Amino acid sequence: MSTVKNPTSIFGTVSMIPLLGVLLVIYLLLAITGANFGEGAKSLFTITLMSGAKWAPTIGDLFVIVGTLLMFVETIKSTRSSVISNVENSLSMLVFIIYLVLFIVMPAAGTSTFLVLTLMSLLDALGGFIVSSTAARRDVNVNQIV
Repeated sequence: MSTVKNPTSIFGTVSMIPLLGVLLVIYLLLAITGANFGEGAKSLFTITLMSGAKWAPTIGDLFVIVGTLLMFVETIKSTRSSVISNVENSLSMLVFIIYLVLFIVMPAAGTSTFLVLTLMSLLDALGGFIVSSTAARRDVNVNQIV
């Protein structure tokens, strides 16, 4: 029984969208509206930890946290071996290229937060190709044994 989703269905199409690309769009929208991701960014809230230390994350910190979680989801998505995963891997590489170009040429993207997101996008693209090719190789080996 095949678990490959139909790429023409709405879920199949949505599942191909690189999540770090969605994060990129949100970052750009917030940057255009004046959000400060760079030095001097204000903390969004403060939590006092049991140790007594105060954790005061900025919007940039939250973007890195969300980006890390999205990268985990992207890694799981890349374990599929199908045409959809090949398209998704190509889109992830395109998203990385967009991150890189924006980091170099757009002042609002010239922050450490954006650099970390750019590196996450690179790892997502490379990891997706590596995991997909490994999964495909495993599928070929299983089919040869059976």
